[in-house]
Amino acid sequence: MNSQRQSFDQAVPVELEPSRLLSGAPGSAVRDPVQSDVRLHAIFRIRLQGEAEPLTIQTVGEAYRFLLDSRHVEWLEHYGLHKRACTALTAASERAVLARAATDAVRALFRQAKLL
Repeated sequence: MNSQRQSFDQAVPVELEPSRLLSGAPGSAVRDPVQSDVRLHAIFRIRLQGEAEPLTIQTVGEAYRFLLDSRHVEWLEHYGLHKRACTALTAASERAVLARAATDAVRALFRQAKLL
Protein backbone atom coordinates (compact mmCIF):
# COMPACT_ATOMS: atom_id res chain seq x y z
CA MET A 1 0.00 0.00 0.00
CA ASN A 2 2.76 2.38 0.92
CA SER A 3 4.61 1.68 -2.35
CA GLN A 4 1.50 2.66 -4.34
CA ARG A 5 1.27 5.95 -2.51
CA GLN A 6 4.88 6.73 -3.38
CA SER A 7 4.25 6.05 -7.05
CA PHE A 8 1.42 8.63 -7.11
CA ASP A 9 3.65 11.19 -5.42
CA GLN A 10 6.28 10.77 -8.11
CA ALA A 11 4.21 11.98 -11.03
CA VAL A 12 5.99 12.54 -14.30
CA PRO A 13 5.51 16.11 -15.57
CA VAL A 14 3.91 16.38 -18.99
CA GLU A 15 5.04 19.22 -21.19
CA LEU A 16 2.78 20.57 -23.90
CA GLU A 17 4.11 22.25 -26.98
CA PRO A 18 3.22 25.98 -26.85
CA SER A 19 2.28 25.93 -30.53
CA ARG A 20 -0.52 23.43 -29.83
CA LEU A 21 -2.10 25.41 -27.02
CA LEU A 22 -4.98 27.65 -28.07
CA SER A 23 -4.65 26.39 -31.63
CA GLY A 24 -7.58 23.99 -31.79
CA ALA A 25 -5.27 21.10 -32.64
CA PRO A 26 -6.54 17.64 -31.73
CA GLY A 27 -5.30 16.54 -28.34
CA SER A 28 -4.45 20.02 -27.14
CA ALA A 29 -5.17 20.87 -23.52
CA VAL A 30 -6.90 24.20 -24.15
CA ARG A 31 -8.55 25.35 -27.34
CA ASP A 32 -9.24 28.92 -28.29
CA PRO A 33 -13.04 29.28 -28.44
CA VAL A 34 -12.73 32.39 -30.64
CA GLN A 35 -11.44 30.22 -33.50
CA SER A 36 -13.93 27.38 -32.99
CA ASP A 37 -16.13 26.42 -35.92
CA VAL A 38 -18.40 24.10 -33.91
CA ARG A 39 -21.97 24.82 -34.98
CA LEU A 40 -24.55 25.93 -32.46
CA HIS A 41 -27.98 24.27 -32.50
CA ALA A 42 -29.64 27.54 -33.54
CA ILE A 43 -28.89 30.46 -35.80
CA PHE A 44 -29.20 33.79 -34.02
CA ARG A 45 -30.01 36.86 -36.11
CA ILE A 46 -29.58 40.00 -34.06
CA ARG A 47 -30.38 43.48 -35.34
CA LEU A 48 -28.12 45.96 -33.60
CA GLN A 49 -28.71 49.69 -33.38
CA GLY A 50 -27.19 51.54 -36.31
CA GLU A 51 -26.64 48.40 -38.38
CA ALA A 52 -28.55 47.87 -41.63
CA GLU A 53 -28.00 44.10 -41.77
CA PRO A 54 -28.69 41.77 -38.85
CA LEU A 55 -25.71 40.04 -37.26
CA THR A 56 -25.85 36.27 -37.79
CA ILE A 57 -24.30 33.97 -35.19
CA GLN A 58 -24.00 30.31 -36.18
CA THR A 59 -20.83 28.96 -34.54
CA VAL A 60 -19.24 28.86 -31.11
CA GLY A 61 -16.47 31.18 -32.32
CA GLU A 62 -18.89 33.82 -33.61
CA ALA A 63 -20.90 33.73 -30.38
CA TYR A 64 -17.77 33.95 -28.23
CA ARG A 65 -16.43 36.93 -30.23
CA PHE A 66 -19.79 38.70 -29.87
CA LEU A 67 -19.81 38.11 -26.11
CA LEU A 68 -16.27 39.46 -25.78
CA ASP A 69 -17.18 42.61 -27.73
CA SER A 70 -18.67 45.24 -25.44
CA ARG A 71 -19.47 47.80 -28.16
CA HIS A 72 -23.08 46.76 -28.58
CA VAL A 73 -24.23 45.45 -25.20
CA GLU A 74 -23.15 46.20 -21.65
CA TRP A 75 -22.64 42.62 -20.45
CA LEU A 76 -21.98 43.64 -16.84
CA GLU A 77 -25.73 44.01 -16.35
CA HIS A 78 -26.08 40.31 -17.13
CA TYR A 79 -22.86 39.12 -15.48
CA GLY A 80 -24.07 35.71 -14.27
CA LEU A 81 -25.63 34.69 -17.59
CA HIS A 82 -22.67 36.13 -19.51
CA LYS A 83 -20.20 34.13 -17.46
CA ARG A 84 -22.28 30.96 -17.84
CA ALA A 85 -22.54 31.45 -21.62
CA CYS A 86 -18.78 32.04 -21.99
CA THR A 87 -18.03 28.93 -19.92
CA ALA A 88 -20.46 26.85 -21.99
CA LEU A 89 -18.98 28.14 -25.25
CA THR A 90 -15.47 27.31 -24.08
CA ALA A 91 -16.57 23.79 -23.18
CA ALA A 92 -18.34 23.39 -26.54
CA SER A 93 -15.20 24.49 -28.40
CA GLU A 94 -13.36 21.60 -26.74
CA ARG A 95 -16.20 19.03 -27.05
CA ALA A 96 -18.77 19.52 -29.80
CA VAL A 97 -21.29 17.35 -27.96
CA LEU A 98 -21.75 20.27 -25.54
CA ALA A 99 -23.00 22.60 -28.30
CA ARG A 100 -26.64 22.17 -27.19
CA ALA A 101 -25.86 23.42 -23.66
CA ALA A 102 -23.88 26.33 -25.12
CA THR A 103 -26.78 27.22 -27.42
CA ASP A 104 -29.19 27.23 -24.49
CA ALA A 105 -26.86 29.41 -22.40
CA VAL A 106 -26.42 31.92 -25.25
CA ARG A 107 -30.17 31.95 -25.90
CA ALA A 108 -30.88 32.70 -22.22
CA LEU A 109 -28.35 35.55 -22.22
CA PHE A 110 -29.69 37.07 -25.44
CA ARG A 111 -33.26 36.81 -24.19
CA GLN A 112 -32.35 38.53 -20.88
CA ALA A 113 -30.48 41.26 -22.78
CA LYS A 114 -33.56 41.67 -25.04
CA LEU A 115 -31.62 40.87 -28.19
CA LEU A 116 -34.09 38.17 -29.30
